[in-house]
Amino acid sequence: MNAPKHEDPAAPVKVGWGTAATLTVVAIAVLALVAWGGAWLHRGGDDAGAAVGERPAVVAAVSPQLSACQHALTLGDAVADAADASHRDWGSHVQAQLQLDQGKITLAQTLALWASSKKPGPSDVRAFTTARTAWAKASGACQTMATTADRAEAAACMARRAAVQAVVATGAAVNAEWADHLQMMANKAHTDTAAYSQRWRQMVQQAPATLKAYEQARSRLAAAPRCGA
Repeated sequence: MNAPKHEDPAAPVKVGWGTAATLTVVAIAVLALVAWGGAWLHRGGDDAGAAVGERPAVVAAVSPQLSACQHALTLGDAVADAADASHRDWGSHVQAQLQLDQGKITLAQTLALWASSKKPGPSDVRAFTTARTAWAKASGACQTMATTADRAEAAACMARRAAVQAVVATGAAVNAEWADHLQMMANKAHTDTAAYSQRWRQMVQQAPATLKAYEQARSRLAAAPRCGA
């Protein structure tokens, strides 16, 4: 009779593929893999949807003609800003005389208004001249808008250009009167008193119409359509 075979307790236990324990382990692994795959697919779907939803809007390119016209009109706006300063100070200077004549202010108040408006005068004139020169060099750029396909856009740009031109023209008239009077004041010590007074009165008479024309042109510019808006 053969002796029973000795089994080493430390030796690994061999498990066959067909045992219940093995099948349980395999089933758990499969379920885990399926769950992980579903989560990955779900996340991928969310990312794809987010990518579609976050697609950047397409911005239409600005044509060279429109860009050049917009730049020119920006320079036109700078002329208007400079003309505003000349209009403000020349208007204040003239209005002081008119209010004095009407008895609304005293001579001391008039002299104070003349002094305060005279001080920035030279810089007013220089700023307008500089801005107007820059505008003159670029003002023809909007003419090319006539060849663009977008007629409505071209019409808006040309309408604004016309409004800017009116402001430049009327602003130049204001600036010229202001520059003339500044020069007159600079030479006052060498001018006959009666001649000076007569010339000043003439300027006071014509200034309101010049100032009013600028104000009207400025209002039209404020109401003009934007170019490329």
